[in-house]
Amino acid sequence: MIKELFNLEVSPCCLQKTLRTFTGHRSSGVEQQFRKLQVSGSIPLGGSSQLIISGKRIYCKKIHTLKLIQKRTCEVSIQTNSEMTGKPDFSKHLVNLASRRLGAKVQEVSDDFFAEAKRMLQDSEPTFKPDLYDEHGKWMDGWESRRRREPGHDCAVVQLGTRGIVHGLDIDTRHFTGNYPPQASVEGMDCGSVTNPVSGDWEELLPISELGSDRQHLFSIKNRRPLTHVRLNIFPDGGIARLRVYGEPHPDWSGIDLSQILEVSSIELGGRIAGYNDAHYGMPWVILTSGRGKNMGDGWETRRRREPGHDWILVW
Repeated sequence: MIKELFNLEVSPCCLQKTLRTFTGHRSSGVEQQFRKLQVSGSIPLGGSSQLIISGKRIYCKKIHTLKLIQKRTCEVSIQTNSEMTGKPDFSKHLVNLASRRLGAKVQEVSDDFFAEAKRMLQDSEPTFKPDLYDEHGKWMDGWESRRRREPGHDCAVVQLGTRGIVHGLDIDTRHFTGNYPPQASVEGMDCGSVTNPVSGDWEELLPISELGSDRQHLFSIKNRRPLTHVRLNIFPDGGIARLRVYGEPHPDWSGIDLSQILEVSSIELGGRIAGYNDAHYGMPWVILTSGRGKNMGDGWETRRRREPGHDWILVW
């Protein structure tokens, strides 16, 4: 009989580790059934433990290793894309490596006459101010280049906040209607300790793809090599409200002094959020960045609990 229920939002890239943490079980068969989310039945895990799968929920009768909810029965609920916002998993669970909060910056840009390229790296959602103008014309919350009168295209090179493996991109044209680029592509590079990328060493992450006006464009990336820089190409010109590069931190340990005390849960050293029960306010991954929070919105905050239990977050 299940007396206490706990909601767990699990990152797919950490699914196997999360299962092992909760159950101590290493069978890939459990993971395969877990991924299908349509299996009913029970799976013995050894000892007195057992997974009971029913529809899209999994019940575990005993937990071996997670001390926070030790000896309690728990319910694990995986929220699929359709059950949440319809966005792919990478945009909900992974770190935005191109976040200004993380230290990302625009290193080079071909043209940003109408709106500075650094604006597209802001963590806030893009806004539109109908009555705001500056010396170049209409103020836009993002990067906007001038109209091209010659062959070619515009581009911006972004140094990521930390080295990482890219899983997905969000090329956002919100509020850009008649001035958005109809196409874009993205390339990546791992520069190591070199701060200035070499122009000939870029590799394709996203081929030339169609863009629309006033919307987010989410692309899954298959490349699994660590990167330090990305180059956003827009064809031929126009405006991008936000560029978000979702991925897993992957530090280069050869350049890190291991004799010093290290904050191993930091994003810069590969720390990540594997799961949490609630994140009604803020962004959970921000708690793994360096420095102090700017205000109460700069971190992880849950909603007020009005039922038994407590809130928690799992850091790898």
